This record gives sequence, structure tokens and C-alpha cells, in this order.
Amino acid sequence: MKIEEKANYLIWIKGGSCIEGIAKINILKDLKERFQANKKFDKIVSFKDAEGEITINTRDIQAIAINNIVKNPTAGFINDK
Repeated sequence: MKIEEKANYLIWIKGGSCIEGIAKINILKDLKERFQANKKFDKIVSFKDAEGEITINTRDIQAIAINNIVKNPTAGFINDK
């Protein structure tokens, strides 16, 4: 069984809102390529993420950020050692 890599994403849309989550890296790269290629045209895209399904018009996208997932076992705790 192949384990697919996942990444964090942030999508900024017109009006200043932001969509964020975790999805498969290949889906996010495809979304980024579609956004870059179709920036001036309406294109409805859908993809699944860790919490459900996203459907968005690429014309409304202002920016996309894709980042590696950083696991931090000490998040929220101060480690004085």
C-alpha cells in the first residue's frame, strides 16, 4: 500500500477570507497549476482534504501556499531544559 504525502495549505480568496487545511500533496500541486494556468478564467475545482471536500472557483483565488506538515510534540509547552 502506497502512503501518499500530505501538506498544509492556505488559499486566500477575494474579500480577504482564507481556507486552510491538510490535503494530499499531488492534489494541491494540481490546484496550484490550474490556478496559475487559468488565472483569468472561471474554473470550478473540487478536492478532498482532511476535514471534507472543498469546491472553489479559481477566479476567486488570490494566492495559494503549500507547506510541509511540521510535527511539534512540544507545541503549547515551555521546555526550560
